[in-house]
Amino acid sequence: MKQFGTCIVLYFLILVAPCLIWHGSVCTGFFRNFFKARGVVKGAVLLATPCFMGCKDVMKEHLLSQREEVRELCVMTSIVHSHDACISGSILKLASQKWLRPAGKERWEFTSNMNFSLEEKDRVLNLFDSLGFIRKQQPQRSQYTYVCVLSGIVPRMDARLQYLVTLWKQGIRWEHIVFLSGDRLLDERVDHVGNSSIVGAKNEAEALAMLWDGMQREEKIPRELQQIPITRITAKSIVGEQGTIQRPTTQDTIHQLLQETGTVENASYLFISSQPFVPYQLRVVRHTFKDQRNVYEVVGGEYEAAGCGEGLIGILFDSLGRSLYFEDKLYGIFSEKPSEKDTV
Repeated sequence: MKQFGTCIVLYFLILVAPCLIWHGSVCTGFFRNFFKARGVVKGAVLLATPCFMGCKDVMKEHLLSQREEVRELCVMTSIVHSHDACISGSILKLASQKWLRPAGKERWEFTSNMNFSLEEKDRVLNLFDSLGFIRKQQPQRSQYTYVCVLSGIVPRMDARLQYLVTLWKQGIRWEHIVFLSGDRLLDERVDHVGNSSIVGAKNEAEALAMLWDGMQREEKIPRELQQIPITRITAKSIVGEQGTIQRPTTQDTIHQLLQETGTVENASYLFISSQPFVPYQLRVVRHTFKDQRNVYEVVGGEYEAAGCGEGLIGILFDSLGRSLYFEDKLYGIFSEKPSEKDTV
């Protein structure tokens, strides 16, 4: 709505206002007759329609696929060889595929083969920061229907629960808490807080519940927040034909949420994630819900990129590749031809 209002104001200042100031002109007569024949409200709507059509999808105005930073990252990873190269849908698809971690590899098992120099790493981090993958993302509202905590490895879940409490202390409020998790078995290599594992937890869902219970015992959760009802959603792993196990993804947990609760009309959802996954998970949420009547936001704490090694650089590219994949699901960017400015 804010974007729509901005469009109306700009449209009025650029086109309508000068004509009204031009006393006695043909333009003044045109607008006088236009509004007289149609009424003020209908006339304003008709005049505003071009602006509204241009602003109807705010997210589409901020597609990652249209950013110059993505073009530069394509050059740095040898997908294209010139900053003037045409970035077509097929190039974006190739970039998305190249940047994804190998199938079956978890993020902590992924080591990038992008051999950047220290200077190039700094540039990569600056580009990802500009694209919105590094800095903390804050809520845009003060009140939500649901706050949904997305699961992951134990340190990330711990950070996300702490961020949830921080937002509450900052005055952000919600009516329901949802723990969105899967049954991925814990891995002792990564699923611990500091040097301590979660004793008694076998999978992500159990670990998330135990982390929350531990924060309650340690009185880290405000009393009012403890009174908010919690719904626990656990998506199941998929067993393939050859016995391979595919753990649940973010999209699987949201599908499970929809199956168990359905779509609530006129609701606002705040998803708690962490960087560098916020842009990717925002696109997953929008694609999965497919209901533009509700409000969907994804927020999360800052990405700790200090001392960023090849594995962490790889996670950034993996998140961007997945973001582009879901932009294609939303807007068909892989089938788009290059714009005129992209043609060389």
